[in-house]
Amino acid sequence: MPSLSFAQQTTYDVVIYGMTSGGITAAIQAKAMGRTVAIVGGWRERHPGGMMAGGLGGTDIEAGSAFGGLARYVISRINAEAGVADTTYSFEPRFAQTVFEKLLQEYNIPVFRSRGVLRVAKTGARIDGMETIDGQVFNGRCFIDASYEGDLMAASGVSWAVGREPQDGDNVLNGFRGTRTDAWGDNHNFQLHRRFERVIGQVAIDPFVTEGVPGSGLLPGIRNYPTPEIGAGDRAVQAYNFRMTMTRDPARRVALPSTPPPGFDPARYELLFRWVRALRDRGQLADAENAVKMQFLLHSDLGNGVYDINNRGAVSTDYIGGSWGYPQADYGMREKIWKAHERWTRGFFYAMQHHKDPRVPDDLRQVFLDYGLDGQHYLDPHENDEANWPYQLYVREARRMVSDHQMSGHDVTAADDQELRDNNTISTGSYRRDSHHTQRIVRNVTNMLGSSAPSVWNEGNFEAEAGGADRIFAIPLSSIVPRRAECTNLMSIFALSATHEAFGAIRMEMTLMQTGQSAGAAAALIATSRADIQDVSYDELAGSLYVPPGAKPSVLPRDPNTQALAFNLRRS
Repeated sequence: MPSLSFAQQTTYDVVIYGMTSGGITAAIQAKAMGRTVAIVGGWRERHPGGMMAGGLGGTDIEAGSAFGGLARYVISRINAEAGVADTTYSFEPRFAQTVFEKLLQEYNIPVFRSRGVLRVAKTGARIDGMETIDGQVFNGRCFIDASYEGDLMAASGVSWAVGREPQDGDNVLNGFRGTRTDAWGDNHNFQLHRRFERVIGQVAIDPFVTEGVPGSGLLPGIRNYPTPEIGAGDRAVQAYNFRMTMTRDPARRVALPSTPPPGFDPARYELLFRWVRALRDRGQLADAENAVKMQFLLHSDLGNGVYDINNRGAVSTDYIGGSWGYPQADYGMREKIWKAHERWTRGFFYAMQHHKDPRVPDDLRQVFLDYGLDGQHYLDPHENDEANWPYQLYVREARRMVSDHQMSGHDVTAADDQELRDNNTISTGSYRRDSHHTQRIVRNVTNMLGSSAPSVWNEGNFEAEAGGADRIFAIPLSSIVPRRAECTNLMSIFALSATHEAFGAIRMEMTLMQTGQSAGAAAALIATSRADIQDVSYDELAGSLYVPPGAKPSVLPRDPNTQALAFNLRRS
């Protein structure tokens, strides 16, 4: 690689790539320790806060006691900005954006927009600096990759993985899941959870372009390839979507266009129309109001008549199968994939609101027509976007670092008295192991007479418990640190070292903020000592965690010799 010239550039103690929530908490922590800090925005970021400011207002969390320090402080600040009691973890993303902007100003943290990482300069295993696509160069003593994609980590020569590792004893939900129905593998699927379905046979949604004619080919979006063995590893990536900030309040509602979105093709939504017909024929759409919420749109009530709308049911806002190429794609291709997700979502709403397919009942269509974008959100969009559309694509999983300590499904399901493989806990998680579907395949369903028929099946979902009795699990320092031979002054806080199964529980924003704060402390320590990040003192790190005025202290265990996770967390 050609060498980079840094002679005219400022050198920062800590350079953070990514304006995500965790990138911001990392910066605040390092700044509170007296270090110079720069945040370099990710390839498409124009606003701070990542998903929290870009659509994810319904926070995924099971135990609030798992989080203190800056993670909990940010939530308190958002609640104060919204003028609500400090007891909720759900919020309008616009309030999160405002809080992150204020925090960057209060702590005087410079932020540089970029078009993404171009290359990294290293001396041996140590990063000297990074250059962005648009020609900016950032010198640093320590680097933190806070992006959802792990771009800086990958450019630094650190090992990473995409997709699902094979199933094993520590990762029982990994790999190709086929038609497994354990751990809610049949959720959000072409299936009705009714007792008599087990007698008369499951719903069969014909997968062929011409129903009943295999020779006509499969409908768009259904994969046709040799089926791997159950549990086999593959490159499948769980589905992405936009977490839509929507309202039915006429005073705030911005109607989606009544004209077809660019590239709209009814054939791409034929599965949706067939599923609607099946639901109608089985009496599942009699109450249209309830049907929208139970079969198509998952609601998180954010207050003020605003909802965080997520995927629900067999065909919804998840663009299943559309995410596979995103993690490794160059930025031009990523833009195309990003916009393909937007086209899918706009097409989905157009199909249910305006497209005149007779299979969609009028009363169901009318309920859908009540929904629109919220006029008080996303007013300063990216140059390729439109106002009121969420700023951030929900990149649920992309690259994951592969380091000496890779967290497993067994680690995130540790019982409260289980000895940990690494006691240097720098963060916690409190959510179930959760993966959205990865693809649509064909299976056979059998009716009560013993005859079978091909049907579509969404493959890849699992939803299974994590944590101990209090639903809290530990994340160790070693999971965010690369192998020493690969890099000695970098941490990756979202794209950390975990299997697909474990990552399904780790990938939440509260965890990202807490991980980011600890990474900021570690970075501040080695920025002055020039030690390898692998040798940072856990005692010093834990003792350095910043507590803003009026905030709750960190709930992390302080004793690195503690063998059980000190789920003293629930007593703190």
